[in-house]
Amino acid sequence: MPYCYAKKEDGQLKKTKGHLLYSGIMGIFLMGIIFGAQTLYYHEQLLGYQNLKDYNIARTMRNLALANRISNNEVMWFNQGSVTKKAGRFIIKMNNRKAIELKTLPKYDFEEGKHK
Repeated sequence: MPYCYAKKEDGQLKKTKGHLLYSGIMGIFLMGIIFGAQTLYYHEQLLGYQNLKDYNIARTMRNLALANRISNNEVMWFNQGSVTKKAGRFIIKMNNRKAIELKTLPKYDFEEGKHK
C-alpha cells in the first residue's frame, strides 16, 4: 500500500497507510458496473424495438401480397425484401437476412374460397 505522511502535533511526519488509491479504484469499478448494466439494458430495449419494426414491416408486405393475390410459389419483391407464398403461409425474407414466416389470413385466402 502507498503511504501518506501526516504531521503530528510536535511537527514530525507520521507514516500512515493511504487508502485513497484503493477507494478511487473501487469507485471507478462500481461506476463501470453501473454503466455496463445500463448499456446492456438499453441494448436489449433497442433489439426489441428493431424486432417489432421488422415484424410490422413483414406484416405490411404480407398484406400487400394478399391484396395483389399472389399464388403459391410466386414471389413479390419490395424495397424491404421479398414475399413468397407457400401453401397457407407467407415467407418474408427481409434485406437484413431475417426470414419471418406468417400464416395466411383465412378470410383473405382467395384460393381456399374458390374450393368451397
